[in-house]
Amino acid sequence: MWYAGAEVFDGQGNTVDPSRWKIYRTGAVSGEPGFPIPGEPIDDYPLPPTIIEQPESASVLLGGSRTFDVTAFGSAPFAYQWQFNNADIPGATSSSLTLDNLTLANQGSYRVLVRNPYGSQYSDPATLTVALTHTLGLYDSGVGADRLPLADGQPDLHYQLRVNPDGTDQIPAMVQDSLVFPLVAGPWVANSATSKWVGPRPNTSGAAGETVDHGAGAGVYVYRTTVDLTGYAPAGITITGNWATDNVGLDIKVNEGNPLVADSSTGQTNQAEFTAFTGFTLNKSNSTFVNGVNTIDFHVKNSGPGAGYTGLRISGLTASVASGSLASWKTVNAPGQADEEDADGDGLTTFWEYVGGGIPGEGDSGRLPTAATESFTVDGVAAEYPTLNATLRRDIPDVQLFPESGADFSTWAADMVFVRRTENADGTDTWTWRHTHPLGGLSRVFMRLRALVP
Repeated sequence: MWYAGAEVFDGQGNTVDPSRWKIYRTGAVSGEPGFPIPGEPIDDYPLPPTIIEQPESASVLLGGSRTFDVTAFGSAPFAYQWQFNNADIPGATSSSLTLDNLTLANQGSYRVLVRNPYGSQYSDPATLTVALTHTLGLYDSGVGADRLPLADGQPDLHYQLRVNPDGTDQIPAMVQDSLVFPLVAGPWVANSATSKWVGPRPNTSGAAGETVDHGAGAGVYVYRTTVDLTGYAPAGITITGNWATDNVGLDIKVNEGNPLVADSSTGQTNQAEFTAFTGFTLNKSNSTFVNGVNTIDFHVKNSGPGAGYTGLRISGLTASVASGSLASWKTVNAPGQADEEDADGDGLTTFWEYVGGGIPGEGDSGRLPTAATESFTVDGVAAEYPTLNATLRRDIPDVQLFPESGADFSTWAADMVFVRRTENADGTDTWTWRHTHPLGGLSRVFMRLRALVP
């Protein structure tokens, strides 16, 4: 038998399962020069695992599924242990790992340790990103609420022509006629089952060019779509996609006209125009997202002195929340002592409403940590201890919780002891900590919770 690359062949050139090969004595070469002829097996050759197919990174929609696979070469049998962020996943001991009903908490790094009696090897890490396209209300161009293609000539309610040199501003873009030039026998990127070209009219052969300026520049059309970030930390949002334009894509602007945004320009252009897609990324490095509804404006110039074809095509529009998306240190205090805006006046900071699972602007939408007492046996002695309880959204990634106690409101110590985490049916977890000292040993105690997302 002989080995080449990642394949093992028998003496006839047939592929053999590489985990089951043996070393053979070989006789004289005959029949097919260059191929040894198997003789008597000597023994299994002890080979440690070598991973020849690595698990692959992926981006999956919220609520979807993902399977990671690994293939190893070496002496069987193999043992497997999958890890999430370098910690063992209980029960994940086969060559594949399937994750169902994905939430933001599943985002991170996955790898597997493959072992046999002769050694072990870790796979390369695979990154899983959970995308929020459906929950954030993002749509490619030319599709309906069901994300299926609209008929030619139908209005696309997800893309508004905010500036329209060809006619009235603030109207829905129209799905372009796919049976005529430039989609038939023309240079435009072909429509697909997930997105279509839109424009100011179904057939834009006579659409206004540089002779008309409606306020954004000569011949400049502005297409607007929106994304609702209510309940998410805006600084951690990343939106990616592809655009094709006729003619030049001048800029993508986020929250243009919003008085809270100093500069809406992302500086991203499409010089390839209509023959190919150009990718774009919107995140905190080039965009200012805000809590609530955000606008994304695509500025497209119809070049030339006369009328002519123009349009926009958006494909693969996806949003995800990165780990560490919330602001850094925030202190959660009692009502009336909030350290940031209380949007709905219910005594809960906007930050705490995010973490607690509520929506700012709706009364009683969040949950503050609560104090209680509970009996514990510590070092063989049963006693009542002060406890701190907090209910938090499970899908907030990488939140680090720091319960603290103090005898006043100026000095705090990290002397609370973790007791348990209880999973609730509504997608939240309730965390409980106890004080290091029983009630009988305390004259008074205050407890608080601080949260950090790296």
